[in-house]
Amino acid sequence: MARVPRINADTMTLFRLYYQYETVSSKDLQEVFGFSRSKCAYIIRYVREYMAEKGMKPYAPPTVVIVPTNILFEVYGWDIEQITRKARVLQKNGLAG
Repeated sequence: MARVPRINADTMTLFRLYYQYETVSSKDLQEVFGFSRSKCAYIIRYVREYMAEKGMKPYAPPTVVIVPTNILFEVYGWDIEQITRKARVLQKNGLAG
């Protein structure tokens, strides 16, 4: 499998991404993170390769470039419970943007 594409994201961005999108497309990644189209397509391809290696069925045909958000989080090792706790602390203290 190829090298993991790097994503730097703050807690609130990840929190919103997880709860606003059931599936994530290249366009969604572009809007949320401001990445180039090619980087977004690479991330989606990488997640689909991960799914194939784990024996997971594709969420959509290969021509549709979407992946489940929870699988994206799994690939990157982002723990949504921890992110949610941090987001609530940020919101409680008025630090959420």
